[in-house]
Amino acid sequence: MDNPKITVQVSSHAAKPVVETTSIQEAPASFHTLPSRTGRSRDTVAPAWWQTLLQMKNMNILIPFTLATLTGVLLGICMLVLFRGQAGEAAVHPVPPATGTSTTTAQVQGMVDVQGISLYAWQVGVFQEKSAAENEQAKLKTQGVAAAIRGTGPYSLYAAVAPDKQAGAGLERLLKDRKVNYYAKPFPITARKGTITGLDAAGAKAAADSLNGALDLAHDVLLVALQTKPSAESVGNLQTQLAATEEKLTELEVALTKAAHPDQAQQVKALADDLSEAVKQLGQAQTLPAQGQLTAFFITYENLIGHLVNSQ
Repeated sequence: MDNPKITVQVSSHAAKPVVETTSIQEAPASFHTLPSRTGRSRDTVAPAWWQTLLQMKNMNILIPFTLATLTGVLLGICMLVLFRGQAGEAAVHPVPPATGTSTTTAQVQGMVDVQGISLYAWQVGVFQEKSAAENEQAKLKTQGVAAAIRGTGPYSLYAAVAPDKQAGAGLERLLKDRKVNYYAKPFPITARKGTITGLDAAGAKAAADSLNGALDLAHDVLLVALQTKPSAESVGNLQTQLAATEEKLTELEVALTKAAHPDQAQQVKALADDLSEAVKQLGQAQTLPAQGQLTAFFITYENLIGHLVNSQ
């Protein structure tokens, strides 16, 4: 079969019609031939898809186009396989709070600056077993001496405190009169600066104010307790200060309970009770019992701030 020819009329205004012919490759069987409008020649008409392929081949883009299409399809399939099932919600792994803390307050930490004090203590016994210390404590009580236990082994018994050894000369005479052996030794309580877990800045400041206020009052009570005969006016002033201090300590007790510090909350209550009892004993002119309550206050205070305040 001869190659069909396509006749193209270039210009109808030329003196002589100029006719150019272009050969194309053999058309597939699906091509069909139609009579021309002139009736003298026949035009071969190719389908649209074949014309498109010929144009793409002429522009040298058939192969790159095909490869790009296949690459996109393969890449899409790989992405679907790789990330299938990973588009769900992100997993949440909550961090449990530390033991003894609540989930809402565990990460809150307010800064505090708690005062210390320098004292001398009159030690009346040291024991390896707590039961032995408690037995001696009960025996001393029958002699009019209210001793407090300090430490977790060995266990020391403290019967009185004073700002310095000289200030406690009167206490030594009282202990000698009761035939109680003693040993005077330094008893410093170190100031603590740091944070309180579970209290925000405002709560921590209130805690520091309450503890510092209680320590100041205890110091005032101590000075009155060292007097030979405390005056009624001095005791009355202490009772007035005590009312305000007890109110603040009660608020601190509640705050520490909410902040998941139950042991420290009980110690705060003990501070208030010791101060109240010491002032009461002074009103009755009971020097050594008052001293015993003050000694218990300072021992509890030392233990409380040591466990409550995280040093920085």
